Amino acid sequence: MSLFTVAAAAVLLTTGLAAPASARPGTWYDCPDKWFCLYDHYNGDGLFWKGINCGGAVYNIGAQGLGDRANSYWNRTTHATAQMLNWTGTRWEPVETIGPFTNGNNLSAGKIDQIDGVRLVCII
Repeated sequence: MSLFTVAAAAVLLTTGLAAPASARPGTWYDCPDKWFCLYDHYNGDGLFWKGINCGGAVYNIGAQGLGDRANSYWNRTTHATAQMLNWTGTRWEPVETIGPFTNGNNLSAGKIDQIDGVRLVCII
């Protein structure tokens, strides 16, 4: 173990800080209850985005540098339909729409790495 590693561990122990959750790949179970989550890889591996508010506005994840990378999703909301969207350059195009509390699923081959936006629409 290097001197730097030991020193860093000592600082963490004395300050009570922990490594951020984003320091490791996410799994299905990293999606909080009542949230919608997107994952980099199949089978809920690599959580990279989550949203909860359903006002009908589009979460433009492409503008955040997170577009075109979703391979799987989990809609753990009890209150919203999730519309996954692709930006064509001129408009939002629907890719897939799923109901509330839809267990984790992989996007089909023709839909992976296309999601640039998510709209959560309140149903209750």
